[in-house]
Amino acid sequence: MIFTGISLISLVGLGLGVFGATKAVDDGNVSTLLQAALGCFIACLGLTFCILWFLTRYLNLLPRSEKIILYSVHVCSPFLLVCMVYAAMGDIGSDQRFSLFDGDATVYLCMGVLQEIVVMVVCLGVGFKCPPPKEYEAGE
Repeated sequence: MIFTGISLISLVGLGLGVFGATKAVDDGNVSTLLQAALGCFIACLGLTFCILWFLTRYLNLLPRSEKIILYSVHVCSPFLLVCMVYAAMGDIGSDQRFSLFDGDATVYLCMGVLQEIVVMVVCLGVGFKCPPPKEYEAGE
């Protein structure tokens, strides 16, 4: 139930973000729709961190494959946080280095792109490392 709620919040944020970005490109400034989308994504990240904290308390009860996934979320958390800070600075802040349209390319590379690459590499590595659940194994 909680994961469905997080998914719905992120889908609302995605819709607001797409529509707000389209409007921002036409108008040339950040719209309130982009800020609302950022709020949805911050809420999702906060809920994810709460779930991570809760599951970490019961780490000994989890199967091995789920422990690996939980550890990967621990590894990715700081990178996701930096991406969210970068997005917040671009949408809400007034610093030109974080501007949506004419921001600093180095800041974008270090706080946006490289963070997402690390998260993707970790997720792909975990996807290849974790064994599939028993009901999905071939031959059954």
